[in-house]
Amino acid sequence: MKFTFKKDERLRKKKEFDNVFANGRWIKGCFVNVCYTFSKGRKAGFVVSKKISKKAVVRNKVKRRLREIFRLNKYSLPDNVHLVIIAKRGVEKANFSELENDVKQIFQEINNQAN
Repeated sequence: MKFTFKKDERLRKKKEFDNVFANGRWIKGCFVNVCYTFSKGRKAGFVVSKKISKKAVVRNKVKRRLREIFRLNKYSLPDNVHLVIIAKRGVEKANFSELENDVKQIFQEINNQAN
């Protein structure tokens, strides 16, 4: 089991994001909302808008944290899920462990719905 986050595990194209948003289900957490759909392969995309912060440094820090949380916990998800993790206001004030617990709980709900 490799804990990497390769390019083929990322949602990168607008078409891929649009497919998840059009066909997906939503789960809301304290710090993030997740839209997911079951499709071929396990992929993730991340959205941190300027509503979070006008500063790119802050938005990039949030994205790095979310990518790291996904990288460490992706094996708790089914193999056939595409998801988009959208940051909510206040996420920049949360520490890493609070954010990780929120995302882990959402991943558990997705896993339960897959079975």
